[in-house]
Amino acid sequence: MDHGNTPIGEGETRLSIAQYAAGGLFRWVAYGFRSAKSFLKNAAGKRLKQQIDKGANERWKEGLAMFSTVGGLQADVEEAFELAV
Repeated sequence: MDHGNTPIGEGETRLSIAQYAAGGLFRWVAYGFRSAKSFLKNAAGKRLKQQIDKGANERWKEGLAMFSTVGGLQADVEEAFELAV
């Protein structure tokens, strides 16, 4: 994966934030604050698990769609910072 930084001027400071959340936390909430093992103890739980988990292809596409695109970046910035440019 490529990485790059925009040069900063003298006296300026660069800051960054990295965030991470374990997938297990999201599953715990989606499964009604129960473990997958507990959730799968009955047939209804097994059916619901399939609906909640979806297919791997669908999940990564949904995640990818959350990123800004070059064409939509300006609108995303305006919305995020409530700017009128």
